[in-house]
Amino acid sequence: MRGRRAAQTTVRRLLDAWRAGDAAAVAAVLHPRVTLTIDAAAPGDAPAGGAPAVAAALLGLSHGIEPEGFSLVEATGMPGILLRTTGSVRGVVVVEAHRARVARLWAIVAPAKLTTWT
Repeated sequence: MRGRRAAQTTVRRLLDAWRAGDAAAVAAVLHPRVTLTIDAAAPGDAPAGGAPAVAAALLGLSHGIEPEGFSLVEATGMPGILLRTTGSVRGVVVVEAHRARVARLWAIVAPAKLTTWT
């Protein structure tokens, strides 16, 4: 139970930093060897890796989304962050957190995969 609560706190810290658009604060929540896999990446693209690169990629994914467009959700049984603009869902990011750091992220941004989130 303690580990789950710590992970939820970590996801909340990520959400708050991301919502604020603060790259340094986002990177501070990420494990130094964090990875981000994006479902709509070009074939052969490697996942983004390392806190600075992943923080930049997350800020890129959320470009144009207002602070109220971020919300906590559960996706595939794991904590996630929903990215929404007026009238549409732009993405869902599934978060794997261990204690005080985010270890892995998976971004679902392909429109065909987001139909159940609208």
